[in-house]
Amino acid sequence: MKTIPVSTVGLCLGALAWACSQTATEIVIPTRVQLGPSDTTIPQRHSVQLVASVLDTAGKPIPSLQPSFTSSDPGVVGVSPTGLVTSEGPLGAATITAQFATFTAFARVTVRDSNIVERLPLAGRPFDAEISPGGVVYVTRLDVGLVSRLNLAQRAFTASVVVGSVPSRVTFNASGSTAYVSNQFSQDVGVINVSTNTQAEVIPTTGDPGPVALSIDGAALFVTTNADRLYRFSLANRAPTDSLALPATSHHLVVHPAGNLLYVATREGGSVLEVDARTLAVTRTFPLGGRTNGMVLSPDHRTLYVANDYLSLIHVITLSTGSVGSIALGGGPFALGLGPDGTRIYATLTSNGMVQVVDRANRQVVETIQTGGAPRVPVAAATQGLVVVPNEAGWVDLLR
Repeated sequence: MKTIPVSTVGLCLGALAWACSQTATEIVIPTRVQLGPSDTTIPQRHSVQLVASVLDTAGKPIPSLQPSFTSSDPGVVGVSPTGLVTSEGPLGAATITAQFATFTAFARVTVRDSNIVERLPLAGRPFDAEISPGGVVYVTRLDVGLVSRLNLAQRAFTASVVVGSVPSRVTFNASGSTAYVSNQFSQDVGVINVSTNTQAEVIPTTGDPGPVALSIDGAALFVTTNADRLYRFSLANRAPTDSLALPATSHHLVVHPAGNLLYVATREGGSVLEVDARTLAVTRTFPLGGRTNGMVLSPDHRTLYVANDYLSLIHVITLSTGSVGSIALGGGPFALGLGPDGTRIYATLTSNGMVQVVDRANRQVVETIQTGGAPRVPVAAATQGLVVVPNEAGWVDLLR
């Protein structure tokens, strides 16, 4: 049997006459073009093979017919005659058109930053990420009252913990057996059994709780709320034992590993308070101006880095002397996290949709990662060499 594809512009009389003179001839009429995948993302300088077919009236491919390909933005992605799409380097997106006669099909190809190893969809405005000593990663989801568990080896979410309203910040105890989550609009801190992924009980708070941090001995929980106070709770009886008035609502806390100090960023207060963890007395105040947000300690615990989103910089506080330096950024940082080996700082610029990577030694930005969306609180997974960055736009990025 012979197959004769017939163009959509009309039947050629000569071809039709020839076809009629054959006893076993099938005339195949193309009806549409099929192209896939229809929406895909590739890292910079990588490629993806699109598959296109011209289909007949029965929806079957016609092997002898192949469409042509064009890119809407060849500067972002180019496309070969066979449909191989290649990133030219710049970030962006382009539409690939496959065409045969009057039939067309389209595919969108987005080029993402090559520092994004994996992007994992997660609805409900992912906000905070924390990792336990045993490698368990929890991610809070503001809009759905859940904390999701991320398996980094599988690069998949394997469980979710039902908690309170607007779960914001999460932390683990030293053994990793228990996690504490601030349920903002429930006005409590949820106590999570990590082995069962269940919220076992809650600790009521005065006001909406924000950041949570454990004392080094594991006996106390520090919480700030929008009552503009820092509270210390005894974990033995789940009750507050002391509190400290703050100049404004704090969104970030850091406990010094030496155990006797904690640092409170006062946000609208434009300062960082150094507080005695035992008495809640303020030992030093660092008046920095702007709006102080996320903080991280250097691996040797001698330097405190403070994000300031109003001033678009990171303050560098030498704790032994109290001297303050700065690192300029390309936008306002919300949170900070150390990289896997401790030599770099990852600053999330939420309003700019990017993460800037700072070399601690030379105090310079060495990488700008375009994540899009609204990246929030990062955490490093040292054994995997990755940084986990929740993004309120509906995903979690794994950065190299």
